[in-house]
Amino acid sequence: ISFQDQALQGTLNADGTDPRKATITDAPQGVDLSKILYARYVGPIHEDGSISDTSVYAYLVESQTNAGKYDMIVAGDGGVTAPESAVKLFSNFKADGWQKSIERIAFNDCLDTSQVIDASRWFSYCSALKEISGIDTLFANAAPTTFYAMFYKCGALTSLNLSQWNVSQVTNIAYMFEGCSALKSVDVSWGSQTSNIQTANQVFTSCTVLSKITGISDWKLPNVTTLSYMFNECKGITSLDISGWMPEKLQIMSGFINDASNLESLELGNWSVPNLTSVSSFNTGTKLSEIDFSGWTNVNNLYYFYGFIQESNNENLSVVKLPQTKMPWSKLYFWVTLDLPYSYFYGSIPGNLDTVKYVDISGWTFDSNQND
Repeated sequence: ISFQDQALQGTLNADGTDPRKATITDAPQGVDLSKILYARYVGPIHEDGSISDTSVYAYLVESQTNAGKYDMIVAGDGGVTAPESAVKLFSNFKADGWQKSIERIAFNDCLDTSQVIDASRWFSYCSALKEISGIDTLFANAAPTTFYAMFYKCGALTSLNLSQWNVSQVTNIAYMFEGCSALKSVDVSWGSQTSNIQTANQVFTSCTVLSKITGISDWKLPNVTTLSYMFNECKGITSLDISGWMPEKLQIMSGFINDASNLESLELGNWSVPNLTSVSSFNTGTKLSEIDFSGWTNVNNLYYFYGFIQESNNENLSVVKLPQTKMPWSKLYFWVTLDLPYSYFYGSIPGNLDTVKYVDISGWTFDSNQND
């Protein structure tokens, strides 16, 4: 797919299957109308059913470089302007949809995103997409509020540089890179622009070879409420420093580093988390030798703590420092928290916490006046 600055003219030629099927009647020099195999009008349709004389068309031509394949040109006079709601721009959000054959997208500075508010699912399930030319500045001059599932299941992308994006108004990045199984590096150097993000669950889930996340340590997340399964199955990451995030409104952090099997270092910092309710299944199958929550304060609403460390493959873990907390004992849901084997409840996976030598719960206070 290539975006172009072309002044095209055409007419609607709707049929029973495509109400936007069109015939391009005039094009700039260099565009051979006889080579166009199919065209659609993708601009606005007026209330009376008419279209603009010069507007936006998408058309197919045979690829000049890949025999048996096709190129789609999306063009308008001065380029193309994306609408406020541009959900699923390149996807129908189904694994077997038309987007699965897209291999390359070139924006050529011809897609204006300045009006976009909802940028959800743009490239979802573009499983063959290997290259996005111009992605680095795509949202540099825009102010969208959501990037929900933008690159979901883009299993052929290997690197992304999004450092120039304006994310200052973004509230939702859930599932943004989930299933990008070939992604090795991503630059998200957004700094304090991340301060409006509220939902960040499963952002990097199943990015199994991702080893470099540039800029993530500098994020500020004062409004985030969920970080569940954010790095689930990130098997290429060896260290994480999230000490500066300061997520004061955080509620749920379940499965945060679940099965990040090569993670050796985790810096959690001195967070104040008065709204935190769940860190269940936080750590399974990492290479961490120490987990230190001791700097966390105002942990007064923690309820789901079950399965905090469970299953096998925590063979390096020797020190666990838990956060200071005050609550009635009846509210601390303590299933399989440290030492019971997972098989005790589910009958299949053995527990293995024989390496744990030190557990610090000195900051815990249980209010006897509230105990059931």
